[in-house]
Amino acid sequence: MIQTARLTLEPLRPEHAAEMAPLLDDDDLHAFVGGRPATLGELSERYRRQSVGHSPDGEHGWLNWVVRDRASGTAVGTVQATVRRDGERLSADLAWVTATRHQGRGYASEAAAGMAAWLRRHGVPVLTAHVDPEHRASVRVAERLGLTATEIVVDGETRWTTAPPGLRDGLRRGLAAAMKRRDAVAVAALRSALAAIDNAETTDVSRAPRPGQGHAPVASTVAGLGAGEVERRQLTEVDLEDIVRRGVRERLAAAAEYQHTGHPDHAERLRREADVLTVHLGR
Repeated sequence: MIQTARLTLEPLRPEHAAEMAPLLDDDDLHAFVGGRPATLGELSERYRRQSVGHSPDGEHGWLNWVVRDRASGTAVGTVQATVRRDGERLSADLAWVTATRHQGRGYASEAAAGMAAWLRRHGVPVLTAHVDPEHRASVRVAERLGLTATEIVVDGETRWTTAPPGLRDGLRRGLAAAMKRRDAVAVAALRSALAAIDNAETTDVSRAPRPGQGHAPVASTVAGLGAGEVERRQLTEVDLEDIVRRGVRERLAAAAEYQHTGHPDHAERLRREADVLTVHLGR
């Protein structure tokens, strides 16, 4: 049970379907997510599956709550978190629904904030949400949760996230420390990751102006100095994490291939490099 100033979040149970079905039987709730309202039978089956608490393969944790107004005891909506493990770190993708008749009172923001605080207390530091950019009310909820919009779009919805800041700085500090202790494996892994990030920040070189174009040269400098530099892309923290995770996956795949072809020493080095990067992702 989670309580906020005005709301109580009850862990979802199959028997909640009878109460929630009429409340959620509203086409307006599907204007952005598509589909249609569930029948009582469909909702009962959905709640039965969700109340198990995890996906059939065990890869994801399913946490769902019915949101009630504390003063009246009336159900006003639901919130949910889909939890997964990224290396040593847990993350949760959040969603919220407020019945149309109860919208405009800040219930979604309050309930989602209560859920987010509960998740953080229970060791889930990274929160994400996928929001249709046209759904202004949900965009405001994401903003109030402290999430930041990324450039990642999934099925027309923008990914918002609280991914930990400073991954690049962590890699740089790790590289300095690895060089100081002369750890060749860590140095190689961290230099490679930082180079991959630098490469990803460089846009299409065909768009760079030719030397001599653009602004007039400054006195006492070489004509066109800097005019041919390529504009840098702005990467989000999620972008940086994706780049480093890709480096981990590539190393593990190559290690498996080396192991298979009888080169265990090469395989072990690549696995150690992958471990170095994984530590930084899970910091």
